[in-house]
Amino acid sequence: MLLARSLGVSVLVVAASAPVRADVVGPGAPVVIEAPIVVDTARGSGLSVSRSDELASAAQLLDPPGQVVSTPDGQGWYAASVAGGFAVTYDPAQPAPPDVRSVVDQAVGRWSSVLDSSGGPVNIYVYWGATHPVTGEAYPNGLLGMAGPTGLVRYGGSGPWYPVALANQLSGSDLQPSQAEVMVLLNSRYSWHLNPSTNPPAGTMDLFSVVLHEVGHGLGFLGSADDAHLEVVDAFAYDELIETPTGPLLDHPTPDSFLRGGPLVASLGAGYFLPIYTPSTWAAGSSFSHFDESSTSGGRAGALMSPFLTSGERADLDAAVLGVMRGTGWPTRGAVSPATPVLATPTIGEGGFHVDWTVDLSSAAGDRLLPESASLVVSEGEQVERVIPVQPATGGVDVFDLPGGRTYRLVLQFVSAGATTESNSQSVSLPDVPAAPANLGVSGSGEQRLLQWSPSSSASPILRYDVEAKIGSAAFSMVAAVDAAESRLTVTLGLEPTVYRVRAVNSSGPGPWTQSDTVSLVVAPPAPAGLRQSVIGNRLTLWWAKVADQV
Repeated sequence: MLLARSLGVSVLVVAASAPVRADVVGPGAPVVIEAPIVVDTARGSGLSVSRSDELASAAQLLDPPGQVVSTPDGQGWYAASVAGGFAVTYDPAQPAPPDVRSVVDQAVGRWSSVLDSSGGPVNIYVYWGATHPVTGEAYPNGLLGMAGPTGLVRYGGSGPWYPVALANQLSGSDLQPSQAEVMVLLNSRYSWHLNPSTNPPAGTMDLFSVVLHEVGHGLGFLGSADDAHLEVVDAFAYDELIETPTGPLLDHPTPDSFLRGGPLVASLGAGYFLPIYTPSTWAAGSSFSHFDESSTSGGRAGALMSPFLTSGERADLDAAVLGVMRGTGWPTRGAVSPATPVLATPTIGEGGFHVDWTVDLSSAAGDRLLPESASLVVSEGEQVERVIPVQPATGGVDVFDLPGGRTYRLVLQFVSAGATTESNSQSVSLPDVPAAPANLGVSGSGEQRLLQWSPSSSASPILRYDVEAKIGSAAFSMVAAVDAAESRLTVTLGLEPTVYRVRAVNSSGPGPWTQSDTVSLVVAPPAPAGLRQSVIGNRLTLWWAKVADQV
């Protein structure tokens, strides 16, 4: 921590013509203060960069209008990018050789190809050497590089602090005239791999990956927590993306309790989250401002901004990293399209089907954005039957109430920044519902009766039979679900008239009902009471108490 802090203050002074200081221009105007720096080291020393499988060619990296302008003489970056865009300046006291400048320019150009910097300049000042540019002391073993924004900005005295490069875009101006927005220090003592078009061989550190990572910190992949402490009132834009298991970290009454050991995740947008690095012991320069290594290793999503790099490893931009950048406020270039989902084979269930999808958010999928919205389009032939909004991160959806006996085509659409990508298509054939049961009748006498029917015909296996009854004036209600192998049910009659109905159910849902005749239980009346007789002559008269009518 002391190393990171002392290096950060010294370098901030060198990176600009004067130290950046707090400057309140007026109510609602931007406030600019000094920014922290992230120190990155090799594996075992707390490094901040990570893995990937491949990179685009150099020709793809430099894409106007975000073209990188390299000015190795230490002058002219302001003029190069005053209208917006990325520019790189190399410190003249420790000049980088041409092959190093080429890699750095291409890494910066990689960011330029995905982030829209037309609102204001993004000037990056680069130091290349084996010693600290101010103290002259040799860099400690394991240190690959350091980086950070040269200033932080917020508006009106409240809200989050933005790195000045992002604040330039949000304000459409240059808030630090004649000063760089991002500062990067690179240790020249390593055996660097200097070809962005190839994977680094074992024993070398990939300079392209390291520069990509360091610039990412300078652009805003950077939290405000320091020495396991976070001041909510001085939170960075990045901090607003961090969540605990119960909600946003900044809303928690004790945010510091999560900074050692977590668990914390970063919101990537669209319901996607990725754990961030929170070791049980605070690691200065690594904790909080990186994705978690165990969740991103092996070239998975977020690998570029995880805390470790070993020799022979390569990392690149991906949808997870861009999700954080967009979450902090960075606009992206129009050429960057949403990630492409892959639909799995649907599974047919009762009343419909279920379909899952996966999304490759790693760098292997190229420059992709997380979707802002998503829809499953269900079609029959050329006719769209239904467009179903879905939550992309859920990875699956159940679809019900489509007519059976038809084949449907499924396509998942992701939409982001006005662009749409479509998944592969899948088809699902829903069988027709079963026919109505025939020959439904009630037989027997007394309270216990036998309800019987003939099995239904069905294009797919019968799952069960539903039996309902209507007693008196009440509505139909469920009596039983009968196994598909059975076609009878013993029922108990009451005194009120009762109507039964039965239907078959298969994977497409229930078929039509078959209804029985009205049946009721007839009970013999009791014997008359009070029987009396009278005989007059040859005439016999009988009388008794009247019995109430019963049905």
